[in-house]
Amino acid sequence: MNLSREILYHRHRLSHQQIDQLLGEQKSGDFLLEKLAQMEQLREFFRITDALKEAGISFICLKGPLLSQRIYGDPAWRIYNDFDFLIEPGGINEVLTIMDNMGYSSTDFQIPSSKKRKVFLIKYLNELMVYNSQKNTGVEIHWRLFSGRIVKQNDLKSIIDNNFSGLSIGGRSFKVFSPELELLYLIMHGGFHAYRRMKWLLDIKDFLENVPYNEDMFVELTQKLRAMRLITLTNALLQYFFPGSKQLPANQKVRRLHLAFCLQEINTEKDEDTKSLRVYFQRFRFALGVIPGLKYKLSVIKNNLLATDSINSKYIPCVPFIYFLIGPFWKLWRGFR
Repeated sequence: MNLSREILYHRHRLSHQQIDQLLGEQKSGDFLLEKLAQMEQLREFFRITDALKEAGISFICLKGPLLSQRIYGDPAWRIYNDFDFLIEPGGINEVLTIMDNMGYSSTDFQIPSSKKRKVFLIKYLNELMVYNSQKNTGVEIHWRLFSGRIVKQNDLKSIIDNNFSGLSIGGRSFKVFSPELELLYLIMHGGFHAYRRMKWLLDIKDFLENVPYNEDMFVELTQKLRAMRLITLTNALLQYFFPGSKQLPANQKVRRLHLAFCLQEINTEKDEDTKSLRVYFQRFRFALGVIPGLKYKLSVIKNNLLATDSINSKYIPCVPFIYFLIGPFWKLWRGFR
């Protein structure tokens, strides 16, 4: 793989400071506009979080400038084009109203006005993206941490409630995950995407080097969230791309098919959702296998069957079975349209 600055920046979305560190160069000073753009993004992050706090919305910050601060001591070291917030499901409408007043609107679908359809959407989806075209900034509003059913939602909520800490930047304090849960979340997030952006793998490498964490607590969380396959996969990828890098505590061997697919995804020329049926089924097979358990696999199947924009259709009765039945046909029709 040719790890040129151009590929690392445009394809894998690393900042020029990260690229300097990775390639042993000192060229980031030639790209000051990037740093200024990240500082502008940081100002927008403060504007959004100030509004949420003023409205009394409780939220946990995921990734973004706080992860950059935690790993590098600089909230603008990493590149981030959107912000992720985890909120309680009951606060969705209020958050969307705040975001709408700030110029952000949904890019995928609208929250249904029908209570029954809204309950269905909240049950089977886990996030909604809103976007401000003038600021070229997105916000992902999460009401569940993962789309697949890894553990019962009440158990996941208990894990989160017992594994958070605080982090301060710009004279403001924020709620974030504990180092152990944040590290595991980075692994699971990147792993579910088959690490097709080098950025996600580098986050973990640098986290291990710069952020102290309790290995026993990390192993306990890994067992609770059944993520050992993703741990071994991450270790294998770290060794492949960053020989000699720190490893995660693990006692299993990596699955060769998982490793081969990740290497294929990382080495693709473009980071985008392909329309190739072959790649679609490869990604689907990968998603089914990275977490053990029948309930998780059934949730992945349901997520793939569901066409989210069909939920608001007045021609479709709000019956879960019907949504899952027509989902594939709806997606085909959407593609042809």
